[in-house]
Amino acid sequence: MRKLGLFFLFSFLLTACSTTGPIRDTDRGSQDTIEPAPEQPIDYAAFEDFDPTPYADEPLGESVLQHDVPAELMENRAAASVARTGRGYRIQITQTQDKSAADAMLAEAVAWWREQAAKPDSPSFFDQGESPVYILYRQPYYRVRLGNFVSQADALSALSHVSARFPGAAVVPDTVTLPR
Repeated sequence: MRKLGLFFLFSFLLTACSTTGPIRDTDRGSQDTIEPAPEQPIDYAAFEDFDPTPYADEPLGESVLQHDVPAELMENRAAASVARTGRGYRIQITQTQDKSAADAMLAEAVAWWREQAAKPDSPSFFDQGESPVYILYRQPYYRVRLGNFVSQADALSALSHVSARFPGAAVVPDTVTLPR
């Protein structure tokens, strides 16, 4: 019962102390509202002691603008340097859980690709540019893949040449860099 009495006492005090109405002047017995005094603007010039005259602007004269923006962007040719990607096929030559083995296979595949591309009688799929050999990691495997083939038929024709060097190679769907 005592706790209930304390609860009502505190509830009464909290309700009595809170109000949403205007503040009234009760000392003089009037019911007029007290208006806050208008704020006076502060003149900061009275407090400022900085003298800007020694820092007068000097003309800059002839200046050359230098930037690191590529010429393709400055000439509105950004799309020319952006590689387009899309659905296609690659030839997967290995799949391993060992990162160092995947790196070694990548180096071997890049060297083989460059060697084949340098031959005068190499197939046309070696004209894809600078060694399109990639490592793709999807847990827990590192996959070494090569080529950017738009159609499955192109990938299958290249597979016979690749599988002579890398037995067990297979054609897999992937996101590839499309030719321009």
